[in-house]
Amino acid sequence: MAFGPGSYDDLCTHVRLQAKAEGAIVIVLNGEKGNGFSVQGDWQINAALPGILRQVAEQIEKDMRRGPRNHG
Repeated sequence: MAFGPGSYDDLCTHVRLQAKAEGAIVIVLNGEKGNGFSVQGDWQINAALPGILRQVAEQIEKDMRRGPRNHG
């Protein structure tokens, strides 16, 4: 969740600490606890998230338009 612990808060903490990051967002699809997300960071990180997520969505859409690539 954007405020307060989410279903995957423990996983988000692990990711943030391993990355030595100021903030992290973890999105899980069809996980053990169902779909969910967790966000950790100060208010500035939370305020920046909508823009960051828009950039991620735009990159995914761009990649999908190009089609699958050979990853081997």
